[in-house]
Amino acid sequence: MAMDNDLRELLQQSVTVALVSSRDEFNARSFAAGVVYPARVVEVFERIVDFNGAEVLASTVVWIGPETTTETMPTTMNSESQITLPDASTPPILAVHEFPDETGSAHHLKVFLGTASR
Repeated sequence: MAMDNDLRELLQQSVTVALVSSRDEFNARSFAAGVVYPARVVEVFERIVDFNGAEVLASTVVWIGPETTTETMPTTMNSESQITLPDASTPPILAVHEFPDETGSAHHLKVFLGTASR
């Protein structure tokens, strides 16, 4: 389902999401080509539960909408993925919450990030 225009209007920034494509013998990650998604990036300080079940402090939340051409979402995004913010930083991904539409498909994501590295 296409995203509501009211919600899409809030997504005035963009982020690039790259999923892990492979690992080498030293366990270093290689990433697939990044995909640009419309987003809203907001600085927050919020306690959340991360992928490992630990309580951590998120410093940024990113609302991600579907890619504008294909209307697809990065639904396999996890802590191993890489997100590049508008300021070119690549903070660690702490948690990803997926919000479905009425058909059960991903409508938008809420991604919690840790402190950015530059």
